[in-house]
Amino acid sequence: MDFYETYVGISHTSHARIKLMSKGKSLGQLFKEARRKKHLTQLEVAEKAGVHWNTVAKIERNEQDPHFPTALSIAEVLDIPVSELTKYYRHK
Repeated sequence: MDFYETYVGISHTSHARIKLMSKGKSLGQLFKEARRKKHLTQLEVAEKAGVHWNTVAKIERNEQDPHFPTALSIAEVLDIPVSELTKYYRHK
């Protein structure tokens, strides 16, 4: 069992996705607000998270429903706690 399975209850290789809304705020809004507070560009976040910049852009525009590991990587860069991120979690 790894970190994802222990802490979040899913395997990091699962096809778990993040739903886009939690209590009226989208995941994209959460990421965008956190990114701006840290004065980072989408490209900087993407490079640190190991994803393409277009992935970050699409998530922020609510055009992409990211796999949990992708969302977790971005959240780590933005210092968003896993407990906050899991409010958006669901299995597809």
